[in-house]
Amino acid sequence: MKMYKKPIIAFFAMLLIQAVVSVAVLIPGAIYEFLQMAADGQQPNPDVLLERLTSGSSFLSIALIVSSIITIFFMQTPMKMIRLKDSFSMPKISLGKSLYLVLAAFIGIYATDVVSEVMDLPNIIEAELGGMSKTVMGVLAIAIIGPLAEEVVFRGAIQQHLHTNGERPFRAIFIASVLFGLMH
Repeated sequence: MKMYKKPIIAFFAMLLIQAVVSVAVLIPGAIYEFLQMAADGQQPNPDVLLERLTSGSSFLSIALIVSSIITIFFMQTPMKMIRLKDSFSMPKISLGKSLYLVLAAFIGIYATDVVSEVMDLPNIIEAELGGMSKTVMGVLAIAIIGPLAEEVVFRGAIQQHLHTNGERPFRAIFIASVLFGLMH
């Protein structure tokens, strides 16, 4: 059980860092939007204010970039779970197990798609990512820095920690993948 303590802390630390940074970025944004609405002679309405904040891709881009950088720093320095140069190495696994993992990924993607179609879930992220992809900062956040932080945390820290502390490569990859899926 001791082997799983750091990966669990790393997982929740990433969630917490993203939440705290998002709120920290939204507070100045909320103040700015509030003052802007007041200057325009509009009655500040909390619902309108929240909608204007969350539809602004620049706030989301800044939150993602800052939280990703803090997460990478946290995994490297206080947690001592990674060395950046080692974060992108992969444990050796057989071709058969690799094919099982690819098959499991396709089944998971298909199952998620079926569940979202059956439940008719709204895709609130699609609009946000669409807005973010129209700015340089947004592309940097969603295509480079965000995925880099996820790789460092899930593959570099969690998976590598499990593997180096005695977990079989297949199980280390599976556990890191499940946590990655839960995060998303």
